[in-house]
Amino acid sequence: MDRSTGPAFAQVAVLAHLGRAGGLFTYGLPAEIAVRVTPGSLVAVPFASRTLQGVVYGLESTCALPTVRDITDILDPEPVVTRHQLRLAEWICGYYAAPISDVLGAMVPPGIARKSVFVLKPGPVITGLRLNDAQRRVLACVLKAGEITLDDIKSSIREVDVERAVASLARRNALSKSSELNPPRVRIRRERIVSVSSDGRVALTDASVFRRAPQQLNVLTHIAERGPVTTSAITHALPTSKTVITTLERKGFVHIAEQDANRVSVADRRRVAPTESQELSPAQRTALRAITSSVFRARPDVYLLHGVTGSGKTEVYLQAIAAAVGRGRQAIMMVPEISLTPQAIERVAGRFPRRVAVLHSKLSNAERMDEWQRIRLGQVDVVVGPRSALFAPLRNPGIIIVDEEHDPSYKQDASPRYNGRDAAAVLGRLACATVVFGSATPDVGTYHAARTGRIRLLELPDRPVWSVESQPPFAHGHASPTSRPMPPVEVIDMRQELKLGNRGMFSNALLDALESTLTNGHQSLLFLNRRGSATVVLCRDCGFVVRCHSCDIPFTYHSAASRLMCHRCDRRASSPRLCPSCESPRIRYLGIGTQRVEEEVRRLFPRARVLRWDRDVTGGKGAHDRILGTFASHQADILVGTQMIAKGLDFPLVTLVGVISADTGLHMPDFRAPERSFQLLTQVAGRAGRAHLPSRVVVQTYTPEHYAIRAAKDHDYARFYREEMSFRRSAWYPPFARLIRLVYSSETEDQCRQSANNLRAILTTAIGHEKLTDVETIGPAPCFQARIQNRYYWQIITRCRGNDNAALQRLLDYVPAGWTIDVDPVDLL
Repeated sequence: MDRSTGPAFAQVAVLAHLGRAGGLFTYGLPAEIAVRVTPGSLVAVPFASRTLQGVVYGLESTCALPTVRDITDILDPEPVVTRHQLRLAEWICGYYAAPISDVLGAMVPPGIARKSVFVLKPGPVITGLRLNDAQRRVLACVLKAGEITLDDIKSSIREVDVERAVASLARRNALSKSSELNPPRVRIRRERIVSVSSDGRVALTDASVFRRAPQQLNVLTHIAERGPVTTSAITHALPTSKTVITTLERKGFVHIAEQDANRVSVADRRRVAPTESQELSPAQRTALRAITSSVFRARPDVYLLHGVTGSGKTEVYLQAIAAAVGRGRQAIMMVPEISLTPQAIERVAGRFPRRVAVLHSKLSNAERMDEWQRIRLGQVDVVVGPRSALFAPLRNPGIIIVDEEHDPSYKQDASPRYNGRDAAAVLGRLACATVVFGSATPDVGTYHAARTGRIRLLELPDRPVWSVESQPPFAHGHASPTSRPMPPVEVIDMRQELKLGNRGMFSNALLDALESTLTNGHQSLLFLNRRGSATVVLCRDCGFVVRCHSCDIPFTYHSAASRLMCHRCDRRASSPRLCPSCESPRIRYLGIGTQRVEEEVRRLFPRARVLRWDRDVTGGKGAHDRILGTFASHQADILVGTQMIAKGLDFPLVTLVGVISADTGLHMPDFRAPERSFQLLTQVAGRAGRAHLPSRVVVQTYTPEHYAIRAAKDHDYARFYREEMSFRRSAWYPPFARLIRLVYSSETEDQCRQSANNLRAILTTAIGHEKLTDVETIGPAPCFQARIQNRYYWQIITRCRGNDNAALQRLLDYVPAGWTIDVDPVDLL
């Protein structure tokens, strides 16, 4: 099929949840659309019986299909996806076996999404029909409204089968049914700008014109003195109504035009004082010199900046970003958690005032739309946020920073299941941008890549400290950085505490340290990577454990609300007074969580001001900011939290870090468990001693001999790396092998088991047929979280020794629909 010599067809990714069928679809280009459409354009397309949004992926002049449907409209005059993003989407789609519709859908801001609705109107035949009660009520509703959506009728007539009635009426031409797109959930806010016309300036010279209209004179004078001004600014400054402005416009004294509103950006709301570059240590200067050399040459080099906690990685980031901005390019600074965004914003916004945008899921749709629009219009130099910041529509990114690159939250747990760290390296290659991975505890795969020369290694082995006589190191050229030691880590064997009769959650050493820290007026962090008050509620007589009926795991007790909560499906229940099985009143609460730790600290230290920071207290908007602000301003003495407090935070007065239990995740049935434990322990220990004050870390554990704990005690990443790589090499785990996790879920366990066994047979045959000698399958078996919300989960792991991506990709062609594909999983739980 050939329509013309120019592009007449478009490959479109339809923005709908189509599963693995969400590929590219071919549409025709009407002449009036063909002259305006480009790759990345947001368009409306017919899809089955509906109208949906789509992103144009490519243009073609010919099509092999005999007939195609046409694009119906262009929904945005400018492309919503850049050329770099389109190429990145292609890579994510191929590498992670993700539908292109899901990938491009993740790049489009949620506020621009438009819901597809069915619109009903009266048809040509509305009399002489034999109708049942449901049909009569639906037709009456349509006749009364003239035009109404199917969803609105369903809301107003809930007790009948509306869809069946509509289908019958449409077949008999009593109704017409069409699909349309609702307006966007968020529109770009427009504002009216008022300026004085030439006639208005003449009128101001003639006092008689406004003899009976003093308000008009006041408003026109105000506008003339200040130049073009918004209507909202006028009504705010003068006690007058908008009707006065309208009257001036009608008389020809003012011109009114519309433009995009300049809202205050998320970063600028914080009112951060501008900062200047710090003097760098020799190691920092060496690292910066290497990075900026790549930036200046527009080389897509990838660096691992391995620096101990407090070594000044952020200052290297900021000066490298400044180098890119100075060359007319932009930067992305990724942080793993939304909770880290506030401090990151303050540091970046202080260095680049009014040129920083923030993207993360806790922003409202309107805020995200505003930030996205500022980025697209080129009003931004730096974008800060978690993995979604990678999809910012920057036209010319020059450097991409991935801070705390080891963090598993960079891997998305829903389609598209991409790793933001690895995607950042690909975007750097596509955009000729330098990429910097930073961490005190790098992923062993990343460190292995640096040691083997696939990426470049830069080391910051010390914590720089500035001389006392210098100001806090913002005055360039005055500070004199030396180095300070890492805080000593004391490991407490809790088995010995039990032998001494201490059955509490705090060792004597940690209690003494807390008391001393409070006496000195300093601050403490207490870390436990488990929420709630008690992890098990059981009957002491019959042993019955209260479980979530949907997930078959024990409820966690939360004393603040006196409720039981399932940490998988969020189901809530009342705590039983009597055992549901034997009716005994002897109910026991076992285990500890952050809420229980907070309660115990308040009991033991009643004068201490205690805060808790976990998911239970950060659900509301701005909760992270409030907790951070309270602790940073020393309005609290002790902060109890989960892994949120282990990452990237810098509090100069924190001189004690206590780890309540280092064993929480250490013995999980996952090959990364020792690495995750070492990283968390090292990171949380690094929150202490950030300033010149003497500091210490107390780690409580029942397995002090484990190599991850011994290495964390000595801040010895090299020792941990050697031990961990020896295990990985012998067991054929990454980075010496590639893994793909295949997961199937069903409402019945038998269906899961049967489907998993069938796939195992298919894969075994495929491995032999494709001669994939280095590929094997592990399983099938129930997932660690085997049942969630009344659905069962089974998994199969495919493993390829070495890094033969093509072999694994060929194997994925045999995986049937209905299976979730997780390439390079961050865990096997």
